[in-house]
Amino acid sequence: MTMRNLHDLLADEADRRRPAAIPPFEALISRSARRRTRRSAGIALAAVAAVIAVLAATAPLRGHTADPAVSRSPAALDGPTTVFAGGAITFRHPVSWRPQQFPAQSTAAFFVVITYLSTDQLHDTCSTPAAGEVVCAGMPLAALSPGGVLITWTRRSAPGDHRLSDQAGRQTTLDGHPASINATSATDECAAVGATREVHAIIVLDPVMPYQHWLDMSACLAAPDAARAEMQVNEMLASLRVTSGP
Repeated sequence: MTMRNLHDLLADEADRRRPAAIPPFEALISRSARRRTRRSAGIALAAVAAVIAVLAATAPLRGHTADPAVSRSPAALDGPTTVFAGGAITFRHPVSWRPQQFPAQSTAAFFVVITYLSTDQLHDTCSTPAAGEVVCAGMPLAALSPGGVLITWTRRSAPGDHRLSDQAGRQTTLDGHPASINATSATDECAAVGATREVHAIIVLDPVMPYQHWLDMSACLAAPDAARAEMQVNEMLASLRVTSGP
């Protein structure tokens, strides 16, 4: 047996490692393209899934149309709200506070009750004993139900030297109008109907002081939910929009 030289051994090893057939270039390209397609398809499917998830979270359910006047409220309101619009003002309030209005109260000389809001059924406090004469007295209910609310929105006019600095409570601005808000334990008429807290707000309509035209909001709030109702009153005031002047 003859000793094979190193050159022959290396040649044999090269032949052993060489594949039986080298795949054509087109086949290599096709295989690479398939791998890229699989990767692209995976990425595309992930993107489509993300879009579907966003649409499912934001689109309304089919067959349900949202009422633009009723919506979920801010956290402090803790429930659905609706918009009151009348008497040249608008504001948002809980749907459980039902607006109640009485025609005779819109004809008084120096004040107009724009609306009451209440969780209870109210009655008219005004009468018309003669043509053009309106007499109003008392509260529109005898007693608040537990957790009940009675709110009165009034537009007032009166000659005189009226200044916010003479009003109790904190000075603020509501819809660009100077205002004061005072929250206290219930007194006088609010206490008489069983309220434990009351909120009183004055919103000046005149462009300069002293003022003679203003909005008056008074709220009587009964236990056990008076603290939450007071937060809701503040949210209602913050949403106020005045659509015309005095």
